[in-house]
Amino acid sequence: MSNVIGRYVGAVPVGVKAGSYLLETDADGSWKVTILQPRVTSGKAIPTTYQGKGPYAVGPVQMDSGRAGFAMKHDGESNFAVLLMNNKGQKLELLANEIGAWSGSKAVRVPARGVNWLSVDADGSWQVDISK
Repeated sequence: MSNVIGRYVGAVPVGVKAGSYLLETDADGSWKVTILQPRVTSGKAIPTTYQGKGPYAVGPVQMDSGRAGFAMKHDGESNFAVLLMNNKGQKLELLANEIGAWSGSKAVRVPARGVNWLSVDADGSWQVDISK
């Protein structure tokens, strides 16, 4: 989920199957974890823009099957990764995986109409523009 040295504030979407789980932590200071199980049936329509700083779970985003475009930018110094996930937490497409300041775009095929999420891993400010 997260492997960070130093202070960390962020959100990470994770898809898991029904069952019981243990959360393992290794920290030398105080920490807090909040676990949410969003059960959404609709999301923000595209075109849309999301902006943030640091790691974040973005969504829900309502998408139709077919092509979707993602224009992304990051002004940080470390890893910048953007992952498209469906509402069940299944990984659909790695949209970006770059080091440092970066901007670029990627068009992907969305396999089915429905609600999707983006997992953004970043150490700086970022923006993702989603279009049809």
